[in-house]
Amino acid sequence: NHIDAILEVPDIQAIQWVPGVGMESILTWIPMLQKIQRRGRSLQVICPPEDVLPICRALKPEGLMITLGRSLAEPDLLALYEAFCTQYRG
Repeated sequence: NHIDAILEVPDIQAIQWVPGVGMESILTWIPMLQKIQRRGRSLQVICPPEDVLPICRALKPEGLMITLGRSLAEPDLLALYEAFCTQYRG
């Protein structure tokens, strides 16, 4: 509700966004996250591993930090990393 007012504060250079417990997927917030980026702010998103690649496709990489909302076993983390690298190589 307050994102427009927050984005008017010039000293705020970055915004962290994580949906609350039981809230919808972070993917439903993409329009708001894109708005934050259009206003020149850095963005940290916390999301489940399955949302990482869609978030990367929807948002600009400049000033974007993605934090996994849960840990992964090493093979799954490596598979996600490889998919991420493949997405940006091609």
